[in-house]
Amino acid sequence: MPDPPVPPSRWGDSPPWWLTAEALDDVPPPSGPTGPTGPSGPSGPSGGGAKPETEPPAPAPVAVADAPRPRAAETAAALPRRKIMVLGAVGGLCAAAIAAAGGALLLDGGSGKPEKRITLASRAGGLHRDATDPAASPAYPFIAEAVRRGGVGRTRQKSAVYSDEARTILFVGGSASISDPDAFLVRAKPNTVLAFRRVGRGVCGTFAVLSAVHPYCAWATSGSYGFVASNVPAPDADDLAKLLPRMRGDLER
Repeated sequence: MPDPPVPPSRWGDSPPWWLTAEALDDVPPPSGPTGPTGPSGPSGPSGGGAKPETEPPAPAPVAVADAPRPRAAETAAALPRRKIMVLGAVGGLCAAAIAAAGGALLLDGGSGKPEKRITLASRAGGLHRDATDPAASPAYPFIAEAVRRGGVGRTRQKSAVYSDEARTILFVGGSASISDPDAFLVRAKPNTVLAFRRVGRGVCGTFAVLSAVHPYCAWATSGSYGFVASNVPAPDADDLAKLLPRMRGDLER
């Protein structure tokens, strides 16, 4: 009886290097064919055996909505608008301040009363205005120096000569900002002053014109001032002190 055929080795003609000859003889043969078995074989492209492990599919990209702008970016974007609003507010405040300052200039010392303005009327205190040049009056340089010594700043000054049959009176006055009217009247004396005294709300005195004595009187408020001086010599200012309030009432409006 012929010998049975030797079963083929599971490794074929190329056993692994770590398998010795003794171990090779002890390894039982495979229980079945090792080749492909058709459509259901393990190596077939569509076999029904164990499927090789595959990596899971990559997740589909998710559409991300626009992220909200960071607060810092919002602040930067709003900054130009804020600047415009701030500049507008500052401009409004400046306009209000200018309007208030303009209104204050039209008030007498902040008392709420309209500022008094000097108007050269055709008649004042019962005297009429004549055509004589005020600067040509004998008393003019002394009264002009008195106003300068009073220390008023910008002023709208006016002057005129008023007279009647017995008197010739120089008037010099104007509108100005006077912080301390009493101190102004004390400073505003002719440089040749001889006598000085307070009379009611004003002052009166005498000054020298060469060897002659001339009287003068003056008033001042926080917004106006006025001087009256005689171009004719007189020993005192009593008559002029009575004339001053009447002339002021016609010249200060």
